[in-house]
Amino acid sequence: MLTLAQLLRIPNVDNGLRFSISPDGNQVVFAWNKTEKWELHALSLRAQSAKQSPSNDEVASSGEHLLATTLDGSKFSPKHSSNRKHLAYVVDYDGSESYHIILHNLQNNSIINLTPNSGYAHQPNFDFSPDGKQLAILSDES
Repeated sequence: MLTLAQLLRIPNVDNGLRFSISPDGNQVVFAWNKTEKWELHALSLRAQSAKQSPSNDEVASSGEHLLATTLDGSKFSPKHSSNRKHLAYVVDYDGSESYHIILHNLQNNSIINLTPNSGYAHQPNFDFSPDGKQLAILSDES
């Protein structure tokens, strides 16, 4: 299993951005600016030996792009739902920091933009309800 210190040593992973460990503890999803574009990567926490730090090549080869990375824009701040059905994250389509909140269904790989035409600024800080059925978000809507 990777430790937090090992994860934070991966090049270009912003430790100021949230990462998410799956409820079963088997996977971490994080934003990585590996190719000068923030993408979400999933890394198995069971694949690496806990006794040594993985090399950059090992991390790169064991990370897999989620289907969500087919969307344009920078993706970050992933959060798993407690019921293991969804992964929420934000997308900045044009660098304006006008974030769209995306809900990725992990069972059928469907993707829903929860804020498609919103005139309000949404923050990349959100969380699921304890049962995983609702999502609380911050917005400048008054």
